[in-house]
Amino acid sequence: MFKFIARVFRNRTATIMTTRRAQWAAVKAVAALSGDPSLLASIADAEQRAHDVIANTYGVEALSQLSDKQSDELSGVALRFIEASAEYSVSFEVHQELARIIYSPA
Repeated sequence: MFKFIARVFRNRTATIMTTRRAQWAAVKAVAALSGDPSLLASIADAEQRAHDVIANTYGVEALSQLSDKQSDELSGVALRFIEASAEYSVSFEVHQELARIIYSPA
């Protein structure tokens, strides 16, 4: 999974939608691997709040069959919520590694 995510970040032709979805999948995967209960709770809260935003914007029935745009928005909103969370912090080294992956040639 991490190789797929790295390929998506490296691929400059990848759409923003694909990248947001991959970023959200990566955040959830890292949280699951960490086993940290507070981080897992923050992820669950961010996802629920993002679902609430999408439901308020498009209606509850939209959640049963998300369009590509809505799925992208759900991932983007969830990422914003988790980034704003006190439980989410990324070290300088992680930021450097992410930048290396994004800007290295495919």
